[in-house]
Amino acid sequence: MGRVIVVGDDHHRLSLKNKQVIAEPRASDYEVRTAPCEDLDLILVDSTKGCALDTHLIRQLVESRTVVVFTDTKHVPAALLVPFNVALDSGAVNVLQFEQSKPRRKRAWQQLIQAKIRGQAIVVSNKTASKRLTSLAESVKSGDPDNVEATAARLYWHHLEEPDFHRIPRSRTGLNGLLDFGYAVVRSLLARELVIAGLDPSIPIHHSSRVNRLALCDDLIEPIRPFVDRHALQVAEAGGDHRDMIKVVHSAATNDDLRGDLSDCIGRFVASYKRYVTGSTNTLDIPRIDVDGTDE
Repeated sequence: MGRVIVVGDDHHRLSLKNKQVIAEPRASDYEVRTAPCEDLDLILVDSTKGCALDTHLIRQLVESRTVVVFTDTKHVPAALLVPFNVALDSGAVNVLQFEQSKPRRKRAWQQLIQAKIRGQAIVVSNKTASKRLTSLAESVKSGDPDNVEATAARLYWHHLEEPDFHRIPRSRTGLNGLLDFGYAVVRSLLARELVIAGLDPSIPIHHSSRVNRLALCDDLIEPIRPFVDRHALQVAEAGGDHRDMIKVVHSAATNDDLRGDLSDCIGRFVASYKRYVTGSTNTLDIPRIDVDGTDE
């Protein structure tokens, strides 16, 4: 099980000692926090007062394959540090990514959207809407030419929260703000796993943009969004804030018969996409919400 730590205004410096992160407190009555670099999936630097980072620590975090995410003044993830040149076969794999046929990309997109809508059917509380979403998932064709994803989204968001709720990306407030923050955290973990696997995050399946260096992350995140949605609803109901969204990475998830944290399942998911790219499988091992599991 990987770990995620948040560094806020109560700490002013991150340093390294014996391959451990040392979070030094700003006030003397706060405890020094420590954690082994090799056990960390992600460090979220969410400080509005400034936080010093030791370059020795940065090198160790890169070596330990730990992602570092930096937020802006409104606590929204704005930049990330991920290790590169980790996989020895990255060059060959990237060529295969570029050469992947259009029909094969379409079949991958079909699997992603089907899984996304099935996840939405689990998250939504309205039984009629849930059954309709399950039916829509089965109707998705290769490449989703009928844009079933959009039809499902309209139904899903209407029944997810109160009827007058509108999904407004980058609004940074209320439930929308929690969703944006959670998506950004998961996107960062996907970027980490893609680089570790030797995949180029900028080579997409469906999304395309000349300026988006994480286009593949934006493809693979689609079936994971329902995890974030579910957790955001729980955080909002409990009166929590954006920092509570970090715990989404510990949501109960499953890949086929393997259960674990969402962070573990994301790793297996990305590994399956690499096998898909190399042609050794035709099926993506997409994380599913473990309704029998218990979220931490």
